[in-house]
Amino acid sequence: MKNYVSLIIFMFIINSCSTESPDWMQVNRESIDNKNITQIPIAGSYLANAYSIHGTEKICSGELSPTAQSANAKLKDYLSAKNQFNSQSFISHLNTQNYDISEQLSNGIRYLDIQVCQQNANYYTSNYFLTAKISKISSQIIRFIKNHPEEIIIIDLNNNLWAENGYMNDNEIINFHTFLEKEFDGYLLPKNMKKFSIGEIKKSKYRIIILSSSDTLTKFDDIWDKNQTTISIPNDFSAIKKISALQIMQEQIKSNTDQNKFIILPVYDNLSINDLMRTENKINNNMVLNYIQRSKTPNAAIIMLDKNLK
Repeated sequence: MKNYVSLIIFMFIINSCSTESPDWMQVNRESIDNKNITQIPIAGSYLANAYSIHGTEKICSGELSPTAQSANAKLKDYLSAKNQFNSQSFISHLNTQNYDISEQLSNGIRYLDIQVCQQNANYYTSNYFLTAKISKISSQIIRFIKNHPEEIIIIDLNNNLWAENGYMNDNEIINFHTFLEKEFDGYLLPKNMKKFSIGEIKKSKYRIIILSSSDTLTKFDDIWDKNQTTISIPNDFSAIKKISALQIMQEQIKSNTDQNKFIILPVYDNLSINDLMRTENKINNNMVLNYIQRSKTPNAAIIMLDKNLK
C-alpha cells in the first residue's frame, strides 16, 4: 500500500500570498520581509529528488542493512515474504515527485525533503535506489539562487543519512558536513539567525537552511536542529486527532513555549501548489485544512507535497 506522506507545517496567515512564482519571496516582499521564516506559507516536496526512478538504478546498500533498514526496504521485504511484491507498483510508490529540483524550485517549492546515501565515495539522494549525486542538485539550487537572489530554500535531511554499511558514523557525518559547506559555497544560514526576519536574511549572503536530526551534524553552526525547530504530529492521526493536536499546539504557541517553530502536520497527496491558499474543495483531510484556514496563530509555514502538481 502506498504511503503518501505529505506534510503541512501550518498556518496560512498570508492568504493572498501566491507561491507558484519562481520569485514569490521577492514579489511578496512587502508582506513577508518583516516576518520570521516560520511565519509564512511555504510550498515543499516530500522526497524531493525521487522523480524518475525506473528500478534499474543501483540500490543504496545502507538502506538494506538490518540495523539501519529504511521503510521502503522493510516494505519490499514484507511484500516479498507475503508473495505480494509487484515491481511496477513498488517503483510507482518510490516516485514521489513528477519534476526535478530545478523545476520544483521554479514552480515555487522552497522546502526540499531528501534522503542521503554515501556510496563508492560519492553522495547521492536516494529512495531505496540511488537517484542522483548531491553535487547535481546542489548545483541546481545554487544556480536558482543566483538567478532569484531573494528566494530562501530549506533542505530537510531529517536523520536519513546512509553509508554503504548502514547509517553514517560520526566521522562520515563530519566529512559529509565538509562536503555540504563546499557544495553550498557560503549560502548556509547560521542557526543563530533563526529569529531574524526574512528581510534581514535577504540583506545577508545566506539563502539556504539545512535541517537535520543528527546529533553529530547539528553540532555545526550552519545546520539547524530539527528536533528543536519543529514539532511533528503523527502521520497516522485521524482528522479529529489532528485538529485536537493543533489546538494543543496553538495554546503552547500562545504561551510562548513554541515560538519560532515549524509545526509539522501530515496531510494527503496531490495538493497542487496553486491550491495552497484555496483548499476548500479538496476532499482529502478537508476537515483539517478548513480548520487550519480558520485558525489564528503566529506560526506558519510548510506544505510538503507528494506528486507535486503545477
